[in-house]
Amino acid sequence: MLRSIVALLAGLLSGVIVILAFEFASNTLFPPPAGFLQFSPAQFAHYVQQLPAMAFVLVLLGWFFGAADAAILSAWLAPQRPLWHAAIVCTIFLLMAAINLFTVPHPFWMVLVTPFIYIAAFLIGSAIGKRLNARRQTSNSTASG
Repeated sequence: MLRSIVALLAGLLSGVIVILAFEFASNTLFPPPAGFLQFSPAQFAHYVQQLPAMAFVLVLLGWFFGAADAAILSAWLAPQRPLWHAAIVCTIFLLMAAINLFTVPHPFWMVLVTPFIYIAAFLIGSAIGKRLNARRQTSNSTASG
């Protein structure tokens, strides 16, 4: 049980770091105006509507690579059921993205694309993580036997 929790937390932390890196890149390329932190909700909505599509693409790439990274790491470290570990972290990231999408104004196309981003991240990340897990389990059994 403890190893499962560690696998999930490691995956989540790693995924958050990847997402933050992409969001930092987006904010660097498309910096917010001065006084951004004091914006009213209406000012913030107007600011987001003015952002170019590339700013949102970078965020989506961050969400994809962050969730895929989390899925890989949690599945790889999982003591058993690696696909469940990958599914749990991807679901948590999808829920966090849904909260973000509905509390901060985003283009409608981003709302439509987001579930597919997380499904793809899960499928790719869990496949890689499952292979790494099997390799780790095999090397552990041959080393101890």
